[in-house]
Amino acid sequence: LNNFRTVLNSAAWSSSAPMATPRTYPGSTGIQTAALGWGGYLDPSPYTNLTEEYNGSGWETGGVIPTPSQRQAGFGIQTAAVSAGGQGSVGPPTTTSAVDEYNGTAWTGATAIPTITDGAAGAGILTAGLFIGGLGLAPSTTSLATTFEYDGTSWTPSPALNTGRAGAAACGTQTAGLSFAGTTSPASPAAVANTELYNGTSWTAVSAMNVARNELGGSGTSTSALGYAGEISGDTVQTVTESYDGSSWTVAPTMATARDRVGGAGASNASALVFAGTTGSVTGATEEFNQSTSVIT
Repeated sequence: LNNFRTVLNSAAWSSSAPMATPRTYPGSTGIQTAALGWGGYLDPSPYTNLTEEYNGSGWETGGVIPTPSQRQAGFGIQTAAVSAGGQGSVGPPTTTSAVDEYNGTAWTGATAIPTITDGAAGAGILTAGLFIGGLGLAPSTTSLATTFEYDGTSWTPSPALNTGRAGAAACGTQTAGLSFAGTTSPASPAAVANTELYNGTSWTAVSAMNVARNELGGSGTSTSALGYAGEISGDTVQTVTESYDGSSWTVAPTMATARDRVGGAGASNASALVFAGTTGSVTGATEEFNQSTSVIT
């Protein structure tokens, strides 16, 4: 007898416990069952210094970050994270080069980035991180292509992106990083779908996303990534999710809540977390993405 096997893939977003403090533009990093969200904007109130930790089912209060801000680049894990750059002033915006490290309990100031930047993306771990793109000193509206590597102590300038972008997402490692989407012109935001791969030496343009967007969330690795939420030109918030396999992007199941300016975490394109952001109003809503594979004989 011949046995026939059918491979079934099942993927979906599901709602989880919301953050205790709704916010937009939070810093974020980690994996689905151990995520970290900090800072952000409590519209119409000021920037926050509150941190929350996700344990796979709900959020718990973490240590207060010394530099209240939004639009920070984040990388690392829940117990060894880095927050870099951002914007932290109500009224005339103040862009910062501040860097703080989290040990799972408390934040401590670390070596500042050589550039004053907000809206950058981050990837890697505390001792081998990437700081990618962003905007220059406010009120600058120039999207940057600059890249810096972090070794846990100091920052080193690295090869630039081919296309400067702010509000992009990133994931992966210091020697296998992925940067995708964002905007090249924040003065009149036009979302792009550009994707670039970093090998530790240079950036290379690879397959673009199907849906151009800005202020999105992203997580995973350079060969197994997810991009989700965001906005297209005209501030239209998105539920669209895309999965990257190291070669191309595929449209995946949509989120329940359309939003942008989100936090995100995840280890692969089969497991992710999206939280906070704005739907038009600030939210603390949290959703989990899970994909499973089963074989029927």
